[in-house]
Amino acid sequence: LGQAVPRISRTEAGTLAPAFWAHRDGEEQPVMQFVRGGWDNLGDLPRPSLQKVEYWVRQGRLERRGYAQIDGAAGDEPAALLDHVEEVTLRFRDVEGKWREDWTPGQPDLMPRAVEMVVKRTGEPPVTLRFLVAPGPKEAPLDDQEASNAAA
Repeated sequence: LGQAVPRISRTEAGTLAPAFWAHRDGEEQPVMQFVRGGWDNLGDLPRPSLQKVEYWVRQGRLERRGYAQIDGAAGDEPAALLDHVEEVTLRFRDVEGKWREDWTPGQPDLMPRAVEMVVKRTGEPPVTLRFLVAPGPKEAPLDDQEASNAAA
C-alpha cells in the first residue's frame, strides 16, 4: 500500500476500475484492489513497473493476486498469505483524517491515506494492521454547478 499509485485501470471485461477500491461482498470479489509501483523486473520481461494487485478472502485464506498487465489482463494464480481466516474487515482514513467503513470516493483516482485491516483467525484474537497509503492526488474542488448539485 505504501507503493500504491493513483492509476485507474481496466478490468478483464474492459470496464474502468477506480485507482483504489474495496468490497465487502464475500468471496465473489476481492476485498481490496489497487495499482502499485516499484515492481522490480529482474528478468527484463516485457511488462510495466506498475502492477495491479488484489487481496481476497476465500475458503478460509487471505490471498494476494497480481496481474502481469494493468489493463484487461487475467490475474495470476493467487498466493495464500494466511490460512484459518474467518473474517477480514477494513477501514479507510480519508483526506480529512476521518476513518470510514467503506471507500467510495467521488473521484476515481482518489486513494485513502491509510488502511486498517482487522484479521480474525480461528481460535486466535483479532490482529489489527494499519498501513499508510502512498500519497495520491488531491480531491478536486467542486465547481459551482457540482456544489449546488451536491447540496441538493
